[in-house]
Amino acid sequence: MKKSLSIGVTLCLWLSQLPAFAHKEWVHQHMVKESYLFLEQQLGRIDVLRDAVGLSFHGPGNSAQPFNNICPIGVGAWREDLEDPVYGYTLSVNTSTPSITHFWDADNWDEDHESMNLNVNGSSLAPNAWEKARVYLFCQDRNGSHDLTIPFALYGGPTRKYVITYTSLPELYKGNYYLEAITDMNGGNRINFYHSPRFDKSFGQPVALQILGRVAHLLGDMSVPAHAHSHPHPCPLGKPDFYENNMGNVYWSNSGPGNCENDPGGDYRARQWNAGTALQQGGLLADMYCEPDARARMKFLFYTLNQLADFFPSGVNPWQRYDPSGPALNSQNREPGDANLGNGPNHAFLQARFAALGGSPSDIDHVAIANETFNYSIRAVATLFQWFAFEAGIIETLKNEKLASNGQLLCDNSSLTFSVTKSDIFSPVTWEIEPAFAATGTVLPTRFFSRRESYSVTPTAGYNGLITVKSTYNSVYGCTSSPVTLTRQVWVGGPYATFLRGPGEYYVQQGNGFEMAAGVMHPDLEGNVSYQWTLTGANGVLGNTSSIYVNAPLGYDVPFELSCTITNSCGLSSTIYRGYRTTPYTGGDGQSWRPSKLSAGADSLKTVSSGDALEVFPNPSNTGFDVLVAPAAVPRKAATKPTPPLSYTLLDNLGRTVARGTSPDTKVHIDTQALPAGVYSLSCSMNGQTYHKRVQVLH
Repeated sequence: MKKSLSIGVTLCLWLSQLPAFAHKEWVHQHMVKESYLFLEQQLGRIDVLRDAVGLSFHGPGNSAQPFNNICPIGVGAWREDLEDPVYGYTLSVNTSTPSITHFWDADNWDEDHESMNLNVNGSSLAPNAWEKARVYLFCQDRNGSHDLTIPFALYGGPTRKYVITYTSLPELYKGNYYLEAITDMNGGNRINFYHSPRFDKSFGQPVALQILGRVAHLLGDMSVPAHAHSHPHPCPLGKPDFYENNMGNVYWSNSGPGNCENDPGGDYRARQWNAGTALQQGGLLADMYCEPDARARMKFLFYTLNQLADFFPSGVNPWQRYDPSGPALNSQNREPGDANLGNGPNHAFLQARFAALGGSPSDIDHVAIANETFNYSIRAVATLFQWFAFEAGIIETLKNEKLASNGQLLCDNSSLTFSVTKSDIFSPVTWEIEPAFAATGTVLPTRFFSRRESYSVTPTAGYNGLITVKSTYNSVYGCTSSPVTLTRQVWVGGPYATFLRGPGEYYVQQGNGFEMAAGVMHPDLEGNVSYQWTLTGANGVLGNTSSIYVNAPLGYDVPFELSCTITNSCGLSSTIYRGYRTTPYTGGDGQSWRPSKLSAGADSLKTVSSGDALEVFPNPSNTGFDVLVAPAAVPRKAATKPTPPLSYTLLDNLGRTVARGTSPDTKVHIDTQALPAGVYSLSCSMNGQTYHKRVQVLH
């Protein structure tokens, strides 16, 4: 059962210079695709994971920028064999491939016992797969000097290495991580930041998703008996593993060890095992959630899969080249299960499986192994994805429960029905509407013992904007039971029209052409809309589309303006204006030409309604608003007078002032990060004119 370290000093020395290869990269990429599809069968579509897996993507991505790739989960599952961002194993440096960290002999329950590690060079031991997974998942147990170092090109700049730490991989996805240092790609010119906090999701999200793919790779390797027995099997040196090479169609089908790394494209046996075959074996591994914490849950996945593979013999013989036409050799040091099951998680499950399988086989049967371990690995990786998606806030509950509604746009004198299906029929549902004054709700009658509860929402007369409906109840999954809150947003009333593209400056070069585009603030909620443009003082290509092309008139300081009326399916409209002038002329004599129609002290002011005079973006917001007084609402002063100052006040729903200030310009930024979520009243004053707007803060 338990292997001895004394297989021989000779063997250790023979292994000291060998690379260790694993399930081929394309097999791992296939595994994560099928694992996502398995998860989708169980929970429904999860777009973040679907896009990151890349169901139609094949290959390693861009090696020059390994973490700046589309489909980061699929790329990470492939690239875990190509570079090692934790320990730095590479043939060009220390004669070992990253795959040397993909083994774990878990029979000894002391998870970091040296008997579970491979010999690298006769004097040092490589970390095992579970050790490396803990670094990826929790930044734990980095063996002192080992950093998690990510090569990344931020904002299109050069690729540098970012040394980071975080409490868990889902927190990295959320943007909560610490930056320890930045180096160049060779590790030089290090700049230390001493745990400077970072909240940049443009870095955190793609990096977390690729690391998730790398963890899936490590977990998938636990399904290979050779990896559970710590049997290296370097195919290029004529020592392939019979099971792995059959699954990936390499070595023999590619005519010898010189072609071990040839990608067979879509022709390899592992494709026979997929989400459908895994579903015949069972569902998601809900028992994992009986473990007390995240680390124990992840170990449950690694250990259980490892011990299933441990039941089967390895297909590698360290003493002679393997003959694929003959039977498996009896000298392979196979193991009939775990010697210490009583010390491991889920031993009852493993004992039951071993009893069902009978005695540990003597021959290598890749179909029998894959039926047990590859199918289980798809289920295990799918459960890993489920855990990550829930902890990262990508799904709201472990079962991906959602608050459903029969629409997303509320018109006057109408209502919407929201419904939720509970896992616990005895759990009451609490409903809430935010902001509370925006609508009223009524719980609809349901059948006795029904899991489904419904809620009818009717908007308050005159309210226009977002409302959020919340349902809170007790959710049960596996051994876990906890309250969850599901939310859904809908739009009430007329559209929130806004300009999307076009000159933001007051002056435009005479005769120049430009495109203007309009839209609504929440296109996913506000439904189908129509557009009607009006252009005064200039020529343009008008129509009923979301954009037009405008030709600024000829002449200096010539005024022109345009407006767009957007109407939604409620029949309600909102009109936005934007006024311009062509650029004034400055003569060569240094004298500025001024339009004669503007005398000193005279104003040219377009009357604009209060709601249209203020442009606020984004609204709602969780970090802050950019507020702009529309050019058409700003008095055009004579050239000798400066633009009047802008003052603003922000009030909460109790009338308390929460922010105020002034700006010398027609625009200002208001920071709302410290404000509680809710609806606020914004007032902006300029040159005696005051404009009002309701704004919403969401966190």
